[in-house]
Amino acid sequence: MISTVSILLVLMLTIGANPAYIDTPSSAVHPESTAGRININAKPRLGAKKIFAGITGKNNPVNAGIIYKKKNKKSNSHRKSCYGYNKTHMKTYEQRGHNNNAGDVYTYDDVYRLTNVKINVPDPTVPNPTEFEKEKTFNFDKLDNILSIVETQNEQTTTKTTQINPVLNQYENFDGWGLSYDLNGNTTQKGTQSFTYDYRNQIIKAKDQTTEANYKYDALGRRV
Repeated sequence: MISTVSILLVLMLTIGANPAYIDTPSSAVHPESTAGRININAKPRLGAKKIFAGITGKNNPVNAGIIYKKKNKKSNSHRKSCYGYNKTHMKTYEQRGHNNNAGDVYTYDDVYRLTNVKINVPDPTVPNPTEFEKEKTFNFDKLDNILSIVETQNEQTTTKTTQINPVLNQYENFDGWGLSYDLNGNTTQKGTQSFTYDYRNQIIKAKDQTTEANYKYDALGRRV
């Protein structure tokens, strides 16, 4: 029988070998290159990543989720993205080095719902930016259903609204798209699109005015 001490020892060795769980800032290096690196901050979350031309990524735990682009023979430059987080570990901004350090800023309410996104902010590291290309604001009811989405771009504002069935807590309309459901809560109609499910609530047919798609599953419920 495996003792508790043995299990703890294995966990300590596993965590110690994973750069994402090191208590101090660190980096993970692509196994085939010393160029591409990913910086991990004190929490187990992505702090920054660099994407280098000339490196092809692999699904390897060592690179901690780095995405590498295929080789670009005309350029040896790199791209870098940085991320910021609040005290509840929710992403507050994304900064893109390949886009003149512009990026997006995210705002949440007291119950951790995304309420605002500012897109292509010149400096997303500055709180409450006033310059941006596009802004989206989300309004919710007390059950976390979206009531409206307000989009502002080029000094023009558009609003997408919803209608919700208060008894079943289901969207009846979302930005002009009518929605219907079966007795299990599966969406059967979305505007001109219709959906059919099997006895396991797996979608087996999706259809619109011009196209029909059929789906099959194996004995384990995996789509084949």
